[in-house]
Amino acid sequence: LRRSVFACSLCHRRTLKCRRCDTCMTRGHGAYDDEKCFKCEGLIEHWQDENITKLSRNGHCSWCFLDASHTLEKHNSVRRSIFACHSCGLRSVPCVKCKDNFCRGGVAWDDNTCASCESDSNG
Repeated sequence: LRRSVFACSLCHRRTLKCRRCDTCMTRGHGAYDDEKCFKCEGLIEHWQDENITKLSRNGHCSWCFLDASHTLEKHNSVRRSIFACHSCGLRSVPCVKCKDNFCRGGVAWDDNTCASCESDSNG
């Protein structure tokens, strides 16, 4: 079933109605659309929740090599969640080794370790 597509009035990004509650909006992406809003996904209890700030994390980006904020793009329970770097805008995923920094990510691939951990292991 198709859903109507909207644009956020603040960021002008693609949004769609949540398939579960049908009152909140989900984010639309190029290749896929989120099915449920963050509340129905269980990431926040309500829209005024202070945990909403946890949807962004700071860390070293392995694309632009800057310490930057990374915004959650897609929450994954089994695999690593997908983020986007605020500095360069590219896809990033948490490092499996240090868990503090971010690895480069692509549509069909993700690095396992960040640039910092990679340089530590190469000496």
